[in-house]
Amino acid sequence: MPNASEITSNSLTLSWKIPESDGGSPIINYIIEYHDRNTLRWSTYNEKFTIEQPFTKVDNLKQGEEYMFRVIAVNEVGKSDPSPGTKYILVQELKAGEPPAIIEHLQPTTCGLKKPAQMSCRISGQPPPTIKWLKNGKELIILKNITTTYENQLATLKIAETTEKSAGTYTCKATNHLGTVETSNELKIQEPPTVQYDESMKNVRLKSFSEYVLDIKVFGYPSPELVWFKNGKVLESTKHTLVQVRENSTTITIRSVENTDSGTYTLQLTNPAGTVKHDFRLFVLDKPLPPEGPIAFHKIDKNSVTIGWQPPSIGASEVHSYIIEKCELRRKVWIEVATVNSDVLTQEIRDVSEGIEYAFRVIAANEYGRSDPLTSDSVTPKSLFDKPHAPKGPFTTSNMTENSFTLSWLAPDNDGGSPIIEYLVEKKEATRKAWQRVATTDGKSLSMEVTGLKKDTAYHFRVCCKNEIGQSPYFAPEETITPGLKISPPSSPGGPLIVSNMTNKTLTLSWKPPANTGGAELTAYIVEKRESTKKTWNRLETLEPHITSYTVHNLTHKKEYFFRVFAENPAGLSPPLETEKAIKLTSTAERPSPPTGPLEVVITGPSSVVLSWGRPESDGGSPILGYNVALKNVRRIMWMEVGQVNGETQRLQIKDLQEDAEYMVRIMARNEVGISDPLEPEEPIKVIRPPGFKESEKLDIDEKTISVSYSTETSSSWIREANVEPLLRSYTKHVLAGRNEYFFRVWHLAETLFK
Repeated sequence: MPNASEITSNSLTLSWKIPESDGGSPIINYIIEYHDRNTLRWSTYNEKFTIEQPFTKVDNLKQGEEYMFRVIAVNEVGKSDPSPGTKYILVQELKAGEPPAIIEHLQPTTCGLKKPAQMSCRISGQPPPTIKWLKNGKELIILKNITTTYENQLATLKIAETTEKSAGTYTCKATNHLGTVETSNELKIQEPPTVQYDESMKNVRLKSFSEYVLDIKVFGYPSPELVWFKNGKVLESTKHTLVQVRENSTTITIRSVENTDSGTYTLQLTNPAGTVKHDFRLFVLDKPLPPEGPIAFHKIDKNSVTIGWQPPSIGASEVHSYIIEKCELRRKVWIEVATVNSDVLTQEIRDVSEGIEYAFRVIAANEYGRSDPLTSDSVTPKSLFDKPHAPKGPFTTSNMTENSFTLSWLAPDNDGGSPIIEYLVEKKEATRKAWQRVATTDGKSLSMEVTGLKKDTAYHFRVCCKNEIGQSPYFAPEETITPGLKISPPSSPGGPLIVSNMTNKTLTLSWKPPANTGGAELTAYIVEKRESTKKTWNRLETLEPHITSYTVHNLTHKKEYFFRVFAENPAGLSPPLETEKAIKLTSTAERPSPPTGPLEVVITGPSSVVLSWGRPESDGGSPILGYNVALKNVRRIMWMEVGQVNGETQRLQIKDLQEDAEYMVRIMARNEVGISDPLEPEEPIKVIRPPGFKESEKLDIDEKTISVSYSTETSSSWIREANVEPLLRSYTKHVLAGRNEYFFRVWHLAETLFK
């Protein structure tokens, strides 16, 4: 909020604090806005000139009027939000003097150590106020190197040379008989980090086993934080390398350097005044480190192997050559095969034998010796080529006669890297086991004329291919081909593709057989689906040829799908029958209605009953999956599920009930959406001994018979029964007392979660 001072009959002096942030661009103007009590619209005082200082004299005001002022800061990007407005200020000549007022506040100051520092503020008042300076809330003791002045409303404090104790919060306090004001700032003493060291330590070359001592003097205020790095990673003291950090210095000492000590050592110094880094390089003159691995195999064939490696991680510039060796693993003897210059990182090794297992190793060499070897995994030279894959089907026929036809197939997916030389076709009668050679064709032909066949005799055919490496597996379909019987792929399944029984997760597709089976019996129907947002079809099922409907499960609610069906015979697939548009699962399936009554109860013994009920009036738009049955002794509060039956069964036998006890019964239907409200008779059923029942009589027990047990709970104490592994979700309790009632509870123990 701006402050007003030096108020006269037509002017006043307005001052304010600079913004906490200039937005990354210097303040170029302050806009003064004002209005009087009678006008709520803000007016601009300095439309025709700019104000760069945080204070100004406002002229041409009306005597006796009350004004409110606010200030807006401006940089190159734009205007700030306005400051809070002042209280209404009455413009009139002050007769009895003027209380002190801050025109320009003290500003935060940062100064280096042993450097001059100055702080100043502008304060008005009539009569001129008395100025007092404070440090950290206590009156400042004026020493030899500190001077203070107050002239022309400017209060100044100067420190000739700062020390560590100069830092603190300084306050300028102005007082006259009309009042007191004060303004404060913080003086920070900061000196950026610097170091002092012997320039010869920037690059040091030492023979192995020599001592390395790097001593650095450190300056800066506050004392900088020191961190050492080696090759970009934090360096800490070990038995081999001693890192010492003291108040004004730091030292690295290595009593006996070795190859791995080579590298760049970086000292990072940080304090509030900044961060600096200094690099020091150490070169250890020793045999090189091993090349970097692993050894890569760039090319392998039956007569040669090409390997590759990387230079050592440290001291690579000192390497002058690499030595390559090979070893037949069965002989375990290493033989030098090549020496290459340091700029060569691959080598072809020719003198190898196909089928023999080898290992290779690479050794770096410099003027001080050879490195330890980098050894490869084992490798066996072999041809770059392989046997081809089997030819592809289906077989197709053309030029059909009673004893001949032309047989065609497709080329294999992979020729093994070597061109196909020939195809071999074989045949056998369906009733025989022996295959007979038909003929061969060259590698470019994908068909062959088969002659000399028996009329109306079914034959099996198979075909393989060869390249220079060897022979492929056979393509040998199970379907037979009969000369004189012309077959072709069937026509599309009969449409349209009907969608029915739609739920939130399932739907049923149905279709008709194709109008034309292609002259052969169908072998299957193939059902596929595709999400509307994707291009890939996914096979769902291959069905027997007599099945013309299929229920699709595990669909996602509100997603859109396309479906299609193919018919298949020995000649191949038909064109697909597809849904005309995307199918969206918008079913409003819900829980079924309760099973229908009345609930029929047949007492079959002193402790057993048979329950029967009717199907729900509505399945909720989703098939009934089954029924859940629950009982409750009228003297208890707990319901117990005693059995489940499938959706086609509406009957359940229950035994081991308490004789002469009364039970409430609930029957619930369930579908894939959920469980229905229960069918629950208002009156309980009473288990009584049927007239003439003998204990020797045996109840009919089948898969729909359930045994339960109820009695009075005799203990209120919980007893730990068992601990089980966290992946288990069930537990069997053995040795329970007959006709007693038990409660169980399960705890999830997660002690380690809170450690």
